[in-house]
Amino acid sequence: MKFGDFLAKVNFVCVKFTGPFMETEFTISTADKDAAWELYVELLTRCATRRLNEDEGDNEEVLTSLYSLFGTTREILKKYKSDCANFSKIAIAVLNQIIRPFLSKWHKVSINSNENNEIKWRGFRSELEILQSKLKQYTILLAEMAGIEDFSQIIDG
Repeated sequence: MKFGDFLAKVNFVCVKFTGPFMETEFTISTADKDAAWELYVELLTRCATRRLNEDEGDNEEVLTSLYSLFGTTREILKKYKSDCANFSKIAIAVLNQIIRPFLSKWHKVSINSNENNEIKWRGFRSELEILQSKLKQYTILLAEMAGIEDFSQIIDG
């Protein structure tokens, strides 16, 4: 299967891959499966994919949790090394194209102490919902890569 065909199979359009990369052969190694499972569990158990009501949670803690996905992903990549090359292509793209822009914007807002808290965080939760939607798509891809049934819909109560 081609890399582009795999992404299309799971309808993963959140990140952009260009050029001949999409036409490369895509096979899922055991390390890809194991790495995908580890990150799948991390994502399903964080605010990255879990809905937060307006009166729940703390916005700065949300940022901290999302930021920790960089370290978690790096550890997974180091653990499985180049044996998880296909997982790494997708994981790095998600970090850099989806999570990093969100964190960059909202980290800057969080350290701006010149505004009152309500004004400072205006729009955060709606943008978080958009990010969560993209990361839920990512969990579907990770489940497919791990060769497991996606149960992210089951745990949404």
